Amino acid sequence: MSQFENRELNRRFFLKATCGCFVGLGVTASYGQEILNIDRSSLCSFYPTTDRIPYDLYGFASSGEAKEIVDKIVAAVGLPSRFKIIAANVPNASATVVGSERVILYSEVWVRRLITETATDWSGVALLAHEIGHHLSGHTLDDRGSRPPTELEADTFAGFAVGSMGGTLEEAQSLFRALPERGSETHPPRSARLEAATIGWTNATRSRGERDNSACRSRWLGEAYRDGGRILRRFQYCRNGDRTVRVAEWNMLDGSWTYLD
Repeated sequence: MSQFENRELNRRFFLKATCGCFVGLGVTASYGQEILNIDRSSLCSFYPTTDRIPYDLYGFASSGEAKEIVDKIVAAVGLPSRFKIIAANVPNASATVVGSERVILYSEVWVRRLITETATDWSGVALLAHEIGHHLSGHTLDDRGSRPPTELEADTFAGFAVGSMGGTLEEAQSLFRALPERGSETHPPRSARLEAATIGWTNATRSRGERDNSACRSRWLGEAYRDGGRILRRFQYCRNGDRTVRVAEWNMLDGSWTYLD
């Protein structure tokens, strides 16, 4: 994988759930799992499904790794992390509001299958970012659930988040390439979702490059100095956010600097 805090994401960051209690979510506890009292019609789900959402939704404490990924997503775009992450028996992943809390539900069974199919953990990052996008765009406030325009907005944010975190375009698209070609009444076709994610990723990488270039300026570093019989000077070279320090030697014959490497 490419950049991500200079280390690979843990392939199982979704898959280490432990049992716990959720305070203030209107739940009934039973042996570590909780019955979630959530209006199913208001869920903004990632993937269209013909399966009826179970009458009883059970929630489990999500892994610390999943919460950490959410924190990194919002930090990459400069926002605070104010989401409750819950593993639940939903068909895939959904965003909703319970009381005053912004909640993200995900199925560990579905996510396990997704990561195996796409062969990259970035598909899981994009999935969480998609649901965060629903919250940030206000889609969970109108109780209308999933609709093609709102799904594309969330897809764009998912691509933007992956790009902001250093993921490649292929990694940003991995989640959406796993979708069926045809859309539905609630979700757009795969081609549109790939386009939205690509636009988000492109905007993020362009913005990141502009920020990096503004922070890194090509310039001479310090004054020239003598090393034996040579006159040397260090130069900082910046391009596309990459910083390189090179050493140049003064050429007395033609009155110019020549890089040594």
